[in-house]
Parts: sequence; structure tokens; C-alpha cells
Amino acid sequence: MKKIAVLLSVFIFSFVFLYAQNKPISLQQAIKDKKIEAKFSGMPNGTHYLKPILIQVKNLQNVGETILIEAGTFFVSNPAQYQDITVLENTMIALNASEQKSQGISGACSEAQLSAPNDKVQYQIAPAPKPEYIKYAKFIDENKYFGTYEAQKGMWCVSNDQDWLIDSGGENAKMGRKITYFLAKLRKLEVFWLTPEGELIEIEKEFKVLENGKPVLKKHKIQERNPQPPFTIFAEKSFDVVSNGKRTKIIHYCTREKPEPDSIIIDEKEFEMVEKGQRIKKKHFVTKEAPKPFGEIVYGQKDYKVKKNGKVYSTYVRLITNQAAEPMCEMWGNGRVSIQKTCHLRVGMFDVNGILIREIYNNPAEKIGTHTLEYAYDCDVYTDKEYHFKIIKDNIVTLTAVLKK
Repeated sequence: MKKIAVLLSVFIFSFVFLYAQNKPISLQQAIKDKKIEAKFSGMPNGTHYLKPILIQVKNLQNVGETILIEAGTFFVSNPAQYQDITVLENTMIALNASEQKSQGISGACSEAQLSAPNDKVQYQIAPAPKPEYIKYAKFIDENKYFGTYEAQKGMWCVSNDQDWLIDSGGENAKMGRKITYFLAKLRKLEVFWLTPEGELIEIEKEFKVLENGKPVLKKHKIQERNPQPPFTIFAEKSFDVVSNGKRTKIIHYCTREKPEPDSIIIDEKEFEMVEKGQRIKKKHFVTKEAPKPFGEIVYGQKDYKVKKNGKVYSTYVRLITNQAAEPMCEMWGNGRVSIQKTCHLRVGMFDVNGILIREIYNNPAEKIGTHTLEYAYDCDVYTDKEYHFKIIKDNIVTLTAVLKK
């Protein structure tokens, strides 16, 4: 009986010892305790919204160790002109004694205005700029939304104060709505038309709206993309504006359509102008509506190939002025891609800094074969002179096509 008790004690001790060896330790604690060495860089041929960070880690111990990289871990770039990254997925790395490993980490760009990382960019761990980064990252991890355009757009809402209404279509529509609800709660906003799970609610609510220049109460049915009726009044503010060429103060109803009056005075500047053949100096109220006191300023000229009523018209030159809008135009192209084995295939439209503008194709299980992928975009919406279209197979960029106007 004693022998059995001793063997049982040894078994329990061995189990506890084994469990202790395999219990995960946080990345930061493992580095602090000098149990591991770790280097972080941008992922070679990666993108900022899939697996942007590559960790190279070495176990400095004679026993195994499991490292936990928690959602919300924040990485600062070096050089600073590249994007910082927030980890969006809890990631475990199991290391044998003295083992070295390299592994990609799911994350998202946290600086929308900067360039996407590459393998020359180094990273180091830093405290998250604000608690909302960690709250959002844990939400994305819990719901397994990492590696999506919607998760990246939500991250830009948190980090760069971009739009919290995540507009998704197709299979990702519910994901977009659920992220929208979470972001609204982070900002302490009411989302009457959604449940926490992203289900649509159709209810009727009363709003103060602007009608014929006066505030009135109106009932409105709340639906997706239409949480408030047009011209809902959010605030009444006093502004200095230009009226009949003079500075005057008005009370303005701030609505979704017109949060501020067009003639609000931003600045007052002196310009050199030509009037009746004479050079004169003249003061001018600078407003959103009229930033400069001139007539038709020619900013440049562009070549366009215009598509209208299904027909393509020849290239022509158009002068761009402050009084003449650019013509409606469409850029288009196509590319062929060969798939050797079933993979997650994406096609992303990026700017020259490698920042994702939109996903134009996303299939988690692309079949084997050669496929022709077509794309088109509106020049009035996407106005840069150059865009890069990247074919991404299983998170790795395999081809980049450059389209120039």
C-alpha cells in the first residue's frame, strides 16, 4: 500500500513538474527573465493587415518553454516613418530546449498615414498608446476576426480616429456590423439599429432634424446604413462666417450632411492680385468654400480614358481648376494567376506606400487552375497617380502589378 502511495506521489509530482514546464509565459516576461532572445522585423513579402511581424526567437534554457504573444501587444517601428503594429491574435510558440524558431504574427497597422513595413524594418515591444488598443485587439482575437480588411479598418478607427461604421458586404457583412457595435461602445455612442452580435434591429425613433432651415421632430425607421435620418441635428454652434463679403456671426445647426457652414472663416490672409491691370494687395477671408480669392486657378492637366454608357472614349486632356470638376472616369485591368494547390487568395489595391485601399477579391479556398481576375475603379474616388495591385496567397504577396494613370 505504501509503495502504491509513493508511486502515486511521484506521478503527481511529475505531472505538476511537466505542467509547470509547459505553462505559457508571456513574451515580455520571457525576455525580461532572459529565458529567450527575440528579434522582430517586418514580414518579407507581407502586408500590414495579415501577418506583418516576423519574430525570430531562441530558447536560452535547457528545458522546453511555451511563449504567449498576447493580443494587444504593441510594436514600434524603426525607422519611425513605417507603421506601428498592434497584435490582434493570441499566438503560442512552443520551443524545445535551446531551439530557434521564426514565425509570423497576426496584427494590423496602427498608423494609417505611414508606409507599410518590409523585412528591413525593425520592431520593438512598447506600451500600447491607449487602453482602447488592447480592448479592441482582445475583441478581434475572441471573435477570430484577425487577418481581415474589416479588422484593419476597425484598428484605424481606434488608432487614427477613422470612421467607426465598418461597411462590409457579402459574407463579412455581419462581421462588419459586430465590429461597428464594439467600436461605437468604445466611443460611448448608441447603436440603436444593431445588437451586440451584429444582428439588425428595425425600430422607430424620434429625431430632431433640419427642415426648411428650422429644427423639427420627426419619426424615423432605423435601418442598416441609415441610423439617423438625413439632416439629423447633432449640435447648434455659433460660427464666424462670410456673408455678402462681410464677417458675421451666425447660429448653425450641425447635421451629418453639413457639420459646419461652407462659409466658415478659417483664416484671413493678404494676397497679391491683378485687378484692372494693376498689381494690388487685398485681404481675403479664407473659408472652406473659397480657400483663395481667385477665379479659375489651373492646378494642372490630366489625360483620361473615359468609359460612358458601356463605351470607351479616346484619351483627351482636361484642365483641372477650382471651378471645373474632373470628368467621370474609370480605370480597369486584369491579371492571370495560377494556383498549384488550394489556398486563401486575395487581391488587394494598395497605394505607393503599401497601405491597403480596398480588397477587390477574397476567396478563402481558391481552387487549382489558372484564373483571370478583373478589376476596375472610379478615378473620382481613387485619385492617386499610381496604385499597386497585389496577389496574396496564404498571406504572402506573390505578384505586384503597378497601374498608372
